[in-house]
Amino acid sequence: MSRQKCETIKISVVGTGSKGNAYLVQVGDSKLLLDAGMPMAKIRKFNNNRICDIDAMLITHVHNDHAEFAEELRNNGVRMIYNINEIDCGKFIVRGDYQKHDVECRGYSVYFPNANIELHYITDTVEPIVSAELLRNDRRHYWIIECDYTEATMQYNDEHESASVAMRNQRTRETHLSDRTVIGFFRRDDIPADAILFVHKSGLNFDIGLFVLKWDKGMPKMLVAENGGIYEMRGKRIDRVLV
Repeated sequence: MSRQKCETIKISVVGTGSKGNAYLVQVGDSKLLLDAGMPMAKIRKFNNNRICDIDAMLITHVHNDHAEFAEELRNNGVRMIYNINEIDCGKFIVRGDYQKHDVECRGYSVYFPNANIELHYITDTVEPIVSAELLRNDRRHYWIIECDYTEATMQYNDEHESASVAMRNQRTRETHLSDRTVIGFFRRDDIPADAILFVHKSGLNFDIGLFVLKWDKGMPKMLVAENGGIYEMRGKRIDRVLV
């Protein structure tokens, strides 16, 4: 298919962060829910009070902030995709890759053939893993990917917050993505990226000012997701939609 196809991908951030993650993605007439850590009623509010037209939900892992409401959604007719290598859903093709976490976790790449878009969703890991074959194709590559903490902020909190915070931060270092890791990842020549939405930021350990300062001007356009935000990616742009 031609690279010139340039449909919009719309992302509604139902929830992001340790209190719950769910991202409703729309490409053309396809709707896909990435994780189900928010109640069905809240997801419906971002989808014209409907749930039946969501084609599927992808669950990365079983922690409550990503999967607590998956069963509720499945019982109401939303197809659940979890722990798969590859599946053709008709409107899109889903490929899963293992991510390093403290429980079994997958990142997903979703190909929308009618739009020639490859969407990569990666969260809760210390190193993004995507099959090289998926990165070599001539498609639009969009990313929804975690950046949980800025290293300088976490180090400051280790020294100035309580001992329990420092202990929790050590676990975070072993299971989540830092600013250094994601910036290094997108500086690589073999990582195609047309636009990026960063998610799952820590309220305590993430400093958006520090993150933006480290982001090179020549790197892909990116935004950091906010709860309730609606974002659109098109071509090499990403914009927040005013509603």
